[in-house]
Amino acid sequence: MRIVLINHCHPATPHICATRAREFARALAARGHRVALLTETLPGASEPVPTAHDIAELLEVGGEPSPMLVACPPVRRATLRSLRAGLWPAGFQQALIVYQFVARGGMYSDWRLGGMPYARVLAQAFRPDVVWATFGNTDSWMIGRTLAKMAGCPWIADIKDFWRDFIPA
Repeated sequence: MRIVLINHCHPATPHICATRAREFARALAARGHRVALLTETLPGASEPVPTAHDIAELLEVGGEPSPMLVACPPVRRATLRSLRAGLWPAGFQQALIVYQFVARGGMYSDWRLGGMPYARVLAQAFRPDVVWATFGNTDSWMIGRTLAKMAGCPWIADIKDFWRDFIPA
């Protein structure tokens, strides 16, 4: 089975947010499944990031490892970074959060936009049988739903955290 796992946290992140998807990907691969783990790039990493085209070429020749890490650089937006850090004045901060959810679907649209070229490549060249998206933010689910639709396969919305911890009242 070909499986795409989506988790915002890069597997090398020294935090529990990375552990679950990383170990799930390894366990699935050890059982013979072809697994791609789609994440954001590791903040502060200095090594070059493969482009979506590089991933497509790797898949074309069938030389990808399993699990295959597909780390996507976000399309950085200063507004989102400062908004997530809580740097806006009260009232304006809440209005911007509402705008991000209503107009952009979440607080990590920069990661989602950066990940979409990779999602298209995975849908076309990897052709997953299923997509599994963990909830650490709504953008992971949006990528999962979109990738699954492009690939013509089902997707699983995995809730690993409490909704109330991530979605503002």
